[in-house]
Amino acid sequence: MRNPYAAAFLNLVFYGLGYLYNGNRPVMAAGLILIGIIEIVSLNFNPMSLVKAWTSFPGLLFGLVFAVDGYMDAAAINRQGSR
Repeated sequence: MRNPYAAAFLNLVFYGLGYLYNGNRPVMAAGLILIGIIEIVSLNFNPMSLVKAWTSFPGLLFGLVFAVDGYMDAAAINRQGSR
């Protein structure tokens, strides 16, 4: 059983971690984590730049979309396991 709230929170904090937690989409998780690492490196590890990038409208939108998808993915895994 996977906790949908944990998957949503992990995807909101760092894109791809919720998918990694669910174990259902490893390639997508790896790709999103790689994109996040590239974003951190491209911003020269500057904490204020990272906060601005992640709290901008696109950053929040992507985070919310991935959080909802991670939640739904975990819920689907739980439904399949309960049958």
